[in-house]
Amino acid sequence: MLARQDHVGPAMASPRSGASVAAQPRFGGAFPQASDVALALLYGLFALAHIRLARETGRWLELLPLVVQETLLVVLFISRRPASRTSRRVSDWVVAVLGTFLPLLLLAHDRPAALAPLGTLLQGLGLVVALAALATLGRSIGVVAADRGIKTGGPYRVVRHPAYAGYLLTYTGFVLSYPSLWNTLVTLATAICLVGRVFAEERHLAATLAYRAYQRRVRWRLLPGVC
Repeated sequence: MLARQDHVGPAMASPRSGASVAAQPRFGGAFPQASDVALALLYGLFALAHIRLARETGRWLELLPLVVQETLLVVLFISRRPASRTSRRVSDWVVAVLGTFLPLLLLAHDRPAALAPLGTLLQGLGLVVALAALATLGRSIGVVAADRGIKTGGPYRVVRHPAYAGYLLTYTGFVLSYPSLWNTLVTLATAICLVGRVFAEERHLAATLAYRAYQRRVRWRLLPGVC
């Protein structure tokens, strides 16, 4: 769902030049506005379909976590603050855009799933983690790797990308609640994009002394003791 950006904020100084670096993406200034409109439209269809199914089946607990998470992501994404230094790598933009839009292609159905209780639990846990991370980020959220400041409070004291960890838990729980080949493929593709975003953001932000110091303080990217 929304690459969603874990560590971005006001401009940081380049350790080599001592001055902040401003670089605009190759896609041009019209791309962010177009992506906002496309995301809002796709999210509207996503939310309507899932809320309608929840009303028909009564399976609110299995549907609401993902809808709530994506709602907050869209709102924060559209109201995000401008970045002063943005990655110009095409690959960074590809994984960011795909990682943002792919989760909105997840489909719910009215067939009961044996692992739905576990899926609901994972979705709830993922939502809590994501909400804590997004509350810390606020309007510093973004899509492609960019400099909007380094967030080190809240869940960012434990792992460097808690928002992405929360997303992955929510998407995995959704697949367990609504298993299908389509949902599995969408989730796997999203996971690959989120991992790509992790490395893209770290490569981009490691140009600053502040982020390198943060990497030394917080060792783990997504899951303490694992990765």
